[in-house]
Order: sequence, then structure tokens, then C-alpha cells
Amino acid sequence: MLPAHIPIFCPDLPGYGQSAALSEHTKLDFGIAILKALRSILPDNKTISLILIGHDRGARIAHRLQVSSSAGELRLKELNLNIIGIALLDILPTTLMWSLGADASTQVGSFHWPFLANVELATEMIKAYGGGKWVQKMIMRWAGSNEKRLVKLKSGDALNVYGSFFEKDSVLHASCKDYEAGASLDVKAQVEDQEGGRKINVPVLLLYGKEYLGAKANVTVLDAWVGWIKDQSLITEIGLVDGIGHFVAEEAADETADALLKWIKKIKG
Repeated sequence: MLPAHIPIFCPDLPGYGQSAALSEHTKLDFGIAILKALRSILPDNKTISLILIGHDRGARIAHRLQVSSSAGELRLKELNLNIIGIALLDILPTTLMWSLGADASTQVGSFHWPFLANVELATEMIKAYGGGKWVQKMIMRWAGSNEKRLVKLKSGDALNVYGSFFEKDSVLHASCKDYEAGASLDVKAQVEDQEGGRKINVPVLLLYGKEYLGAKANVTVLDAWVGWIKDQSLITEIGLVDGIGHFVAEEAADETADALLKWIKKIKG
């Protein structure tokens, strides 16, 4: 459903799926590992322009990579990759997510953020509960309310596939380490970004479930992101309705693909 003339590189996040975990779990370390893998299959010494499209944890990686790249991060500069746009699917800025704790109902809905960041405790408890059962329970907790769209989310035996990965100790541990970094080093990096005036400076698509993410904060998704992006003219914002939850690409594949196609056509490069 995406442009046939643009090659697509679609990796696991390190430690998730069938990939090996890293020793470091920050979004920058994740992103550099992914882009190194991409660079390894591209022509040498040729600058390649790319668009980053990420959902949830992947979107946080896309955010981190773009800001770090524009700030001259040496490890990214050496890869000779030019990030010309980022699509952030169904997320708010990391530091804002942590500040939502002042709202009790929102904190209950996002309980997994602090829970998973307690790596050893969370790992033991989830293993006792069942890793596959945990994942399937959380997916349905975050999915939308439209039954026809939930059929798409579950198609291809998807829930059992996702669940099977989290029966592996390595994946469960890596996932918790990801959230641990999201509660510490990733927060520190974003605070430093804001203090240093480092913001997203390329076209950005904010695509989200309006009745899911749009109902989380006491500000709109657009308002939540304006302070993190250099110029509001760079923003394309689309809130999907019709009972769509967190998994916009699965629950609303047609609308997501259409939004991406139109946005990509607007990007120059």
C-alpha cells in the first residue's frame, strides 16, 4: 500500500521479535543499531535520503534519531544518511507522558510505563503470569472499540505471533530494559534537548487514534508537540476516528497508508 518506487527497510527493534538485544537500551542506541544495519546493505560512500516511520517505541526512536542527527551526533554523521522526514504514529513526547501522572485515570491507563521500568520485578511477575498472555492482554487493552477493525488487528494469527516472542526470556528482559531507559536516560536526553533548543527540524506527520491518544492528555496532540518541533509549518496532523485505538497501522491500514502517501508526496528531497 506504500509507494512501490521507494524501498522499505522494516526491522525488529533490537531485542524484540527475532533480533538480538543490545547492551545499551536508549532510543539513540537502538536507532544507531538499526541504521547501521540499513547502511550495511546500501551502496558505500553514497548519501542516502530516508524517511523514518515509527509506531510507539519505534516512533520514539525516530524522534531521537532526527534530533540527534540534526545536532551533529558523530555516530550518525558517519553513516552518511540524510533524514528528510519522520512519521510519529500514536505517541506523545516521552517527558510529557511521564507528566501525565497528575491525572489519575491516565496514570492507570499507562501503568506499564513505571511497571516495566522495574526490570527484575516486572520480568519475574510477567513470567509468572505468562509472557504471551501478558502481551495479548495489553494489546487488547490498548486497541480500539471497532469490532471490524479489531478483526484486521488480529488477522494472520497476529496476537499469537506477538505473544510467542514474549515467551522468550531474552525478549521480555529486553522489553523491560527498553522501558527502564525510557524512564531514565531517554528522559534526560529530552530534557537536554528542550534546554538546548534542539527540536525536530524536518517535516513530521503526527498520526494517531483521536479517541485513544487524543483523549489521554489535557492538551491536544498538536499542542503537545508544537514545542518540540522547530516550526509548526513542518507538522501534518491527522487524528483517526471510528473507534480506532493505539494500533493505527493495523486497525486502520487504508487510512494510515493514504495519510503516509499524501505526506510523502509533500516532502522535498
